[in-house]
Amino acid sequence: MLARLIAQEHHNVFIVGDPDQAIYGWRGAELRNILDFQKVFPNTRRIDLDTAYRSAAPLLEAAQRMIGHNRERLEHPLRAARKGSALAAVHHAKDATEEATFAIDRASTRIARDNGTVAVLYRTNAQSRAFESGFKQAAIPYRITGGQSFYDRPENPGRAGLPANGPRPRRRRRRNAPGRRPPAAPPDRPQGDRGERVSPTKRKPRTPSRRTTLDRNACPISDADGTPSRRG
Repeated sequence: MLARLIAQEHHNVFIVGDPDQAIYGWRGAELRNILDFQKVFPNTRRIDLDTAYRSAAPLLEAAQRMIGHNRERLEHPLRAARKGSALAAVHHAKDATEEATFAIDRASTRIARDNGTVAVLYRTNAQSRAFESGFKQAAIPYRITGGQSFYDRPENPGRAGLPANGPRPRRRRRRNAPGRRPPAAPPDRPQGDRGERVSPTKRKPRTPSRRTTLDRNACPISDADGTPSRRG
């Protein structure tokens, strides 16, 4: 609607998108905007970027066959810049740990056979924990590229030695933290010096003040001539 209002006078609108990806739906992106764009703007000129430089031909062909089952899409065939020979394999894992174990077993076999390196691609940063834990257990050195290691993230301090489902250490109270105050006592339940409650029938005896003690034991003080002094 906004693009239509902006282009109402000059009909100048330029957009870039991929009709086979809808990963930003959680941010309000709507796939119909690109599917129906040529219907809203009939004089649109379409420019296809049909060369894929990331994946080899076998992987690209497998992806196109799978996405081809989607009925709501704009047809745009892609061609790979690299030929390649290894076919794509699919493995169904029940959880992230089993997925990482399968990938690391395959990687260790390739490393031992070719004495080289293997790249593991994952979609989100949350998946790195399972892979990093597996590489550490298999004693395989690894390096995170384009992201941050799970054990180096600021929200995970000192957790490198903790297992995924292991017990957590007990929280210790800080020594310099202020202690809890005793609960306030009702008016008929006075508190003692240390905060304990004192029963009305067993109240703490009142200690006479120093001034009272001196008054009881006081004796008249006379001046040098024997006249009683009025001081004190």
